[in-house]
Amino acid sequence: MRPYPGGCGTKGPPIRVPQTKAEILRWNDDYRTAVSMDLAERKATAELMDALDDRRLHLASRIADELGQAKVRYYSEGLLAYRS
Repeated sequence: MRPYPGGCGTKGPPIRVPQTKAEILRWNDDYRTAVSMDLAERKATAELMDALDDRRLHLASRIADELGQAKVRYYSEGLLAYRS
């Protein structure tokens, strides 16, 4: 997949609002911690996982507003399941 000019490394229109892009990158950096955890660690940090997932839901809403229409399917590393 070729990065889209101005985007976050994926195809599609670039995120137009710099604050949204910066917030996505901060969320991604924070979420990398969750990816490396085993199941026991994830359960022990359930509040952190919920907070990260809530941030993602907020970001998905902002992205949809900026792009006009967006379909997002989100896999929660904390829950090991898809969330909507």
